[in-house]
Amino acid sequence: MSILKSDALITVGEILHDAENRLHEAGVNTPRLDAEILLAEAMHTTRTGLMADAGREVTPVERTAFTTWLERREQREPVAYLLGRKEFWSLDFTVNPNVLIPRPDTECLIEHLLTLVKRDGVEAPRILDVGTGSGILAIVAARECPTATVTAMELSDRALDLARHNASVHNVLSQIQFVQGDFHREFWEGAPFDYILSNPPYIDYETYETLAPEIREYEPKQALVAGPDGMDAYRKIIPLAAMLLRPGGSLLLEFGNDQGPGVNQLVAENNGFEAIERASDYTGAERVLSAKRRAVRG
Repeated sequence: MSILKSDALITVGEILHDAENRLHEAGVNTPRLDAEILLAEAMHTTRTGLMADAGREVTPVERTAFTTWLERREQREPVAYLLGRKEFWSLDFTVNPNVLIPRPDTECLIEHLLTLVKRDGVEAPRILDVGTGSGILAIVAARECPTATVTAMELSDRALDLARHNASVHNVLSQIQFVQGDFHREFWEGAPFDYILSNPPYIDYETYETLAPEIREYEPKQALVAGPDGMDAYRKIIPLAAMLLRPGGSLLLEFGNDQGPGVNQLVAENNGFEAIERASDYTGAERVLSAKRRAVRG
């Protein structure tokens, strides 16, 4: 029986050992890490603080909070949703099941954007974030480019409310215009844009069924799946970008594993683009494509 179900006093070390075993049995990939994160949160300390105080007894209040989170984590609910936040670009963002959980891979999209802004010498860039979700791309772009004006588009009103909240927390609300709409909208205030970026849905139906329960059962499906081949969102965004970018402006897209050639082909087939580049994430996997809006020739 789990020691958490007994009335006995238990220490930090004992509760971590017990929780690690329970999460391992539940199929969680990182049982020790997750146990430490949740217990540290329940005890209002850090993981380092836990290790330094492994012999301390856990109070009833701390134990109750931790047990509640542990039981939900055993059901494979993501830690980010349990705590209501996730770090991205060294910033904390509020998250909930209305938005995807930010991934470190997506930071390379911001890095590539900043490289292009510097290379292009654009002093006050106009940026459109298509499908902003929790707002991470729009918010980081605004923070890193204080002279930028950003338009953040999102179909979900609940996601848009959360993005506004995150923008307020990070003091960039005045830089960002939030617009509720979909990929078919033909006019955007702020166009033409210097940069359009998006981390769109790119998972196909078959792959979706193989995803971990943390993703498949908790994250919003509409933000993950893009048709039978995972490319539907790109087919909508690319022609939209060709209309809304200024000549010489850049489109930046995140894509999934092995999707680089396919996205590259879709962009190449649109006569509005040139200078296609692909960049890799921290693991060395190709993750981002950029392309310039072809200049109008007289």
